[in-house]
Amino acid sequence: MLRRILAADLGNTTVTFGRFVRGQVKEVRSMSTLDLSTDAILDLLSDWNDLEYGVYCSVVPHLRSELERALYQLTGRTPLELVYGDQIPFRIHYANPVQLGTDRLAHAFYVRRTVKQNAVVIDIGTAATVDFILGTGEFLGGAILPGPETALEALARRARQLHRFQWQRLEGFVGHSPEEAMEIGLLRGLEGALLYLVEQGERELGLRFPVRLVTGGLADLIHLPGFQPLPFLTLHGLKDYLEEYTETYRVPE
Repeated sequence: MLRRILAADLGNTTVTFGRFVRGQVKEVRSMSTLDLSTDAILDLLSDWNDLEYGVYCSVVPHLRSELERALYQLTGRTPLELVYGDQIPFRIHYANPVQLGTDRLAHAFYVRRTVKQNAVVIDIGTAATVDFILGTGEFLGGAILPGPETALEALARRARQLHRFQWQRLEGFVGHSPEEAMEIGLLRGLEGALLYLVEQGERELGLRFPVRLVTGGLADLIHLPGFQPLPFLTLHGLKDYLEEYTETYRVPE
């Protein structure tokens, strides 16, 4: 097991960093993707001075070089990027596997190395994704919906009498103001859609997925019965990917 790992998830909205020591996450920090630069990362993680290996995934290609430079300076090694290629030891059921988001690929590695059972992974962020993954890591496919903030922004932009608001985490299904009605519609509606997709996905695949995980920066807005919250799942998957890669190939120089 690698001793001290820095994992970084570069998303559309947020960049999240995790410090792992002997397989356990010890601390997580984040920053806005808009603020990302090599210097900003080095400032944010200035006291993380015991790191040995770096691994990351990115859905924002033009910021990769800034992130790579920071990880190199923090670890003294060229970081390993999770991308689709020959080193992926399981099948991805996409017509073009390169199009699968690398955060979802990281989730497959977590299921493969840590869960080891068929799992449904729901990730709530800019988008809400539903992924069906076998215990071997094989990615069977899934669905993508707008995340809560994305849907709210679209409504506020397109409907003149509807405006942005702060989430109140309301109970119930009947709103008594435009803001309450929007929140209930967006959150309860998303919950219903996600649960329906899981139910129908299992039926279509003819398989059971006993492990059900929910993660993502906006996961706390959503209530999904039977799902286990696992914050920072992508970081755990990146750590698992680095460990499997170094076992199969070599430690990055």
